[in-house]
Formats: sequence, C-alpha cells, structure tokens
Amino acid sequence: MPPTGVLSSARLLSVLSWAEIEDLMLSHKERRLLRHHFTVEELQDEMRRSREAELVRYRSQCGLLDIDGMDSTTFKLMFRFQKHDFNDLCSALLVPREITTAQNVRLCGREALCVLLRRQAYPNRWCDLEGIFGRHSSVMSCATSRLMDHILSTFGHLLTDVNNHEWISPASLKEFAGVSQR
Repeated sequence: MPPTGVLSSARLLSVLSWAEIEDLMLSHKERRLLRHHFTVEELQDEMRRSREAELVRYRSQCGLLDIDGMDSTTFKLMFRFQKHDFNDLCSALLVPREITTAQNVRLCGREALCVLLRRQAYPNRWCDLEGIFGRHSSVMSCATSRLMDHILSTFGHLLTDVNNHEWISPASLKEFAGVSQR
C-alpha cells in the first residue's frame, strides 16, 4: 500500500477543524514563526526575506546564475549539455552578449541560453524556475522569447526547406541522432 498523507484520510478530515487542517499544511519554519506570535503579515514578510536571502546564492557577475561556478555534473543534469560544450554552443548560436527584456531588465546572453536549455530539457513552469535562476517568471519568459526570436531570425532559413541541404542525408541524420543520445 503506497504511503498516504494525513489529509488523504476522509475519516480524519471529518473530525479536524479548519485551524487544525491549516496547521498541518504549514512548513516547520512557518509553524516555528507562528509560535513566536508573529502576525500573518509579519510571517509573510519573514518568508519573503528568507526567499530573497536564498536567491543570493545564485548571484554572479553576469546575472543571478553562476554558470562558471557550477560543477559539470549539475550542469549536465540541469541543461542536458556538457559544461565544456556550453561556450561552443553560445558561439555557434551567435548568442548576443546581453538581452534586454520588455521589462527593461538586462540579462547576460549565456544566462538566457541556460534558461532556454532548462526549459527545453524538462517541462518546468516558469514559477518553478524562479528559485533556480533568481529571476521573475515574466523576465525569464521574455528573455527566452527574445533569444528564440534571435535564433530563428539568424538560422530560420535553414529550416525553410530541409530537403535542400547537402549535409542532411540519412547517414548524417543517423550520426546526429547518435550524438544527441549521449
């Protein structure tokens, strides 16, 4: 029998008060803060401050993500590319040095490419990526859209007629597929 939570028991829910149910849903930190008689507003403010402190971990000179400080294994797990290939990928895609979003936020092009790669590697919601990249979801969405527009305007002509390229043959497609599986 798979493990179940307290809130999945209909019998238990029928005898608990709303206050007890809400208390069950609090994190340990929220519960500890409430014991110190914080108001709800103070609790929300404290949680916001701790979240902001957590985001400081991602700061670097080129935005909020420290790409160069990340180990190779983590990089591969997060972006599905080898870290040592990342600069070559940036060069090959002609990623701009800086991308400015509609919100007038400037991001390093490398950081925008990381957001795009993470989004392509795993179906994340934008709000889930906020904790990883330390950026607001709307900023990341706009930055990746701008980067995709750049890539499409630069290389889109290669996709207009894929039958018209010498380098696309059954043998080369098999080779490309083999490389991407590694």
